[in-house]
Amino acid sequence: MAIRFAICNEVFQGWRVEDAFAFIREVGYDGVEIAPFTLAERAEQITQKERKRLRQLAERLGRRSIWRSCRL
Repeated sequence: MAIRFAICNEVFQGWRVEDAFAFIREVGYDGVEIAPFTLAERAEQITQKERKRLRQLAERLGRRSIWRSCRL
């Protein structure tokens, strides 16, 4: 079984999400961990629509999204 690596979007604060995800792909990470506090004060403030958009963006780039403390 291969080891997969992900990086947290927290590292990319101040970046557009699209740019961060593209860079994550470019440097070879398998996934992105999404820390809800980087998107809103509380996880439940992130709309289902926005969660879906981020998940689909990661998938379009061939990356996996991993949400921390946030129900998809």
